Amino acid sequence: MQRLAAEQAAGPARPVAPAPSNFDFEPTYFWDQMILHDGGSLGFASSVAWLPQQRVGVVVLMNQAGNVGDISRHLLKPSLPLAQVSRARHTEIALDAATLDSYVGRYDLEDEGVTTIARDGALLTIELPASWGLPKLSLHAESPREFFATELPLRVTFEVDANNRVTGMLVHPPRSQRTIPAKRL
Repeated sequence: MQRLAAEQAAGPARPVAPAPSNFDFEPTYFWDQMILHDGGSLGFASSVAWLPQQRVGVVVLMNQAGNVGDISRHLLKPSLPLAQVSRARHTEIALDAATLDSYVGRYDLEDEGVTTIARDGALLTIELPASWGLPKLSLHAESPREFFATELPLRVTFEVDANNRVTGMLVHPPRSQRTIPAKRL
C-alpha cells in the first residue's frame, strides 16, 4: 500500500537515454527522485540505484540470473518492499531414446552463433556459443518438446514440422530476455 501511494505521488517512471553496452540492460529510469538501471548478462544480474539529491547510491551484483532491482531500491528506501521470490517448478519426465535422438544436432541461433545439442544418457546437453561464456548444460525434459536446465533458468522448446521432423528450437534465456529462434543445420 505504501509503495502504491509513493508511486502515485511520484508519478510514473520516466525513461532516460540508454547507454551502449554488450550486456542486456533494462532502460534507465528516473522515479521518485531515484535514478534506476538494471541489467546483466547470462548468468549474472546487476542493479544501480542512485538518489542524486542525497548523494548516495548502491550497486547490487549477483552471480546468477535473476532480478536484483528490488534489493537496490530497498537499500536506498527501506519502505519499498522486497519482491517475493518464486522459483519455477519443473517436473522432469522420461523420454524414449528415439525422441531424444531426434533433437541431437547443430542449430544456428539467430544473431548468436551455432549451438550443439548432444545426448548424454537419458538427458540432452546444450553447448551454447562461446560468446555466452557458459559451460555445457544438461537439459531435462518436462514435455516431449520442452526442456529446462537446472544450472540456470534456461529453457529450450524444440519445433517440428507437419511430418514431426525437428526443424529448429527456441532458446528462452534467463531473466525474461528475448526468446532466440534457432534453425536446425
